[in-house]
Amino acid sequence: MSIPSSFRLSTFLTLAFAVGSLGYAETSLFPEVGVFAGVVLLCLAAIYWYDERAERVTLADANKLGAGIALVSTGWVAYRLLREIRLGEFSDMGWQALGMALFGVVLMLLIPAKLLRSEKHSGDWWTMHAMGLASVALAAAMASDAAVVLLITGFTICGVWSLAEFARERSAGGIPPIPAKGELLPMASPIEVQQHVHGLNVRRCLLWIGLAAALAVPLYMTTPRSASGRFEFGKPRVEIGYASDQMINLKRTGSLEENPEPAFEVLAQLPDGTPKTDLSPNQRWRGTTLNRYDSGSWSPERYRLPAANGVVAPRPTEQWEPPDLGPTTYRLTFKILTQDGSQFLADPVMWAAGQPSPAATLCSFGPLGWASAGDGSGTFIRARCGRVGSAGAPAPYVQFTRTPAEPDLGPGFELGQNSDAYLLPIVANYPPQAKEFADELLARLIREGKLPTEADGRNGRGRVRLQPPPKHHEAIARAFSNYLAESPEFTYTSDLKRNHPNADPIEEFLFDLKSGHCERFAAALAMLLRSQGIPTVLVLGFRGCESKGNGNYVVRQSDAHSWVEALISRPQTGDDARGDGRTWHWLSLDPTPTRLSEDERQDDAGNAFGRVLGKVKDAFEKYVLNYTPARREKVIGAIVGLGRSRMTWLVILAGLGIFGIVTFQRSRREATVLESEPGRWYAQLLDVLAAHGFRPQSGDTPREFATAVSGELAQRSATSELAEVPIEWAEAYYQARFGDAPLSTERRAELEARLDALASVLKT
Repeated sequence: MSIPSSFRLSTFLTLAFAVGSLGYAETSLFPEVGVFAGVVLLCLAAIYWYDERAERVTLADANKLGAGIALVSTGWVAYRLLREIRLGEFSDMGWQALGMALFGVVLMLLIPAKLLRSEKHSGDWWTMHAMGLASVALAAAMASDAAVVLLITGFTICGVWSLAEFARERSAGGIPPIPAKGELLPMASPIEVQQHVHGLNVRRCLLWIGLAAALAVPLYMTTPRSASGRFEFGKPRVEIGYASDQMINLKRTGSLEENPEPAFEVLAQLPDGTPKTDLSPNQRWRGTTLNRYDSGSWSPERYRLPAANGVVAPRPTEQWEPPDLGPTTYRLTFKILTQDGSQFLADPVMWAAGQPSPAATLCSFGPLGWASAGDGSGTFIRARCGRVGSAGAPAPYVQFTRTPAEPDLGPGFELGQNSDAYLLPIVANYPPQAKEFADELLARLIREGKLPTEADGRNGRGRVRLQPPPKHHEAIARAFSNYLAESPEFTYTSDLKRNHPNADPIEEFLFDLKSGHCERFAAALAMLLRSQGIPTVLVLGFRGCESKGNGNYVVRQSDAHSWVEALISRPQTGDDARGDGRTWHWLSLDPTPTRLSEDERQDDAGNAFGRVLGKVKDAFEKYVLNYTPARREKVIGAIVGLGRSRMTWLVILAGLGIFGIVTFQRSRREATVLESEPGRWYAQLLDVLAAHGFRPQSGDTPREFATAVSGELAQRSATSELAEVPIEWAEAYYQARFGDAPLSTERRAELEARLDALASVLKT
């Protein structure tokens, strides 16, 4: 059966966009899917090019081809399932989501087999559109970047075009209906249609898409948004952001995606209440401390250090007062914009033994001081005004701090007796090869004169101790951090990859990849220092702030950062030396390079087209991927503001006026051609047949109805000679409506005369 070219083209393009969308989305999960998608697209092109030859494939042969594809797909699915059981690459996804992703690939491979069927009725075409829609739905759930958005947009345009052509061809009888069980597929011979008619259909489809978007976009923008996080189907997005329960997973791969949402706001004030406007743009804000490492994952684990000489500030009381931290003290007031229990303090947290806690929650009945976690690192336990889990926005809180003499050094304190056992959780627990790398790096830095010879831990007889002497820990920590941050051997990248999934991620980073983001650099430094006996933890928080003027600052999710804190000691001076004669400090180290890699510098430079794409991407991120309740409120406020503007109403009235004029002119044109409308005189046939009990069934096309009536008339002796009249009228109707060939006056008179004769016979 010959299929009109416009319908074929639109349908094949629709399926091609569907395959391309799903193939692109799933390639990040399964690299071989890109090859599968390429093969399917080539098959679609071949079937379209050799359409007449391909349609000679019988139903049995098409089923055999489908069975072969299903067999290959089953083998591939089995391989993927066995690989997942062995390696657990998608453990974060869950088996249900993984099964849907595998099903999507099988669905994509079955599309060519369905197209090869020799005779296709309307049900077959509906099935193929459903397969394409299912493929696009899976692609939209798995990917969210600009490329997949463009592919889905192409699918939408071609899909609407194809469905419009399908409805027209179905109405014209060019596509047969779904046959009843056991019934042969009817063979239709649609009338050829001139090509320019299809071009009009494309423009009409674009018009309907525009109208649908004009209604859907405002409805979407004003629909209430859920405060909970969105469901991640497919590979989790690697998003720059912070969550209170966040843990580092170094096994994740993909491109980092920035989240521009604000995380919290800070008001900086001097003791006299005047705004402090000189906060460093690189200020760090500490959030969660992680200390336990397990095969690529970091998680928090409670531990306390043995206190000596008041390591910890007093526990909070209702009579809290600000501590006296010296002449450079200033106040920070925090307003957290999330409700997940997050808390942040300016790093390093400055506290003083015997003084009140430097942080307090501002409750309605007065401030509540925070309790120290007991490790001297600046980790404090937030005081809550009400019961845990109570509704409402988190209460604001304050932090009193000062400008430290050394920007990265926390306050000093003494450790009690037998501290080694307490330090074990943050010294041990590192990959074996990390020590190998650290030992070689230590020897190299000594050869280059960046560390003293005594830092290698060797005694006079040349035997190697397990770790370097504690007095050299600070120098080693700073040297290791500077090496990762400054060495051209290591580069920063936002495109996270893994070449050896079975290897420990830190070992792979140090010996193979040598590129990554802040989490990889910080985790690597922590492992290197631990292998040298230096107590180390990982800190998650933010780096940077955006000034809003008058002492107000905002910190965004895109500023999320991680760094390292190492516990180092310095000798006590003067007559105050006590205990072991050393004072301990937490030293903040940031090993992440501040420079971009060469590729990212080129991308950042960009061009005019790249900047436009960047703005489109930012809008997509804000209003689609990260359209939060707070952003919705801003949009509604902006809409309300526009509604109060006179200019807005003038534009709306002008648009309505133009629409009214166009509609009026169009109705006048339609009125002038209404008398020549084929459906007007075709209704005469329907009226005559309806008067004698012949009415079309639901879903019948004019050709199908006329064929059924002619069959009944042919069985009657009185009407057998006029049995072809309904078919003649149907053919003339198709010619006039779809063939762009109006009936001549003579032909119309001939048809009406034969219809009158049929009506007379039916009356008798």
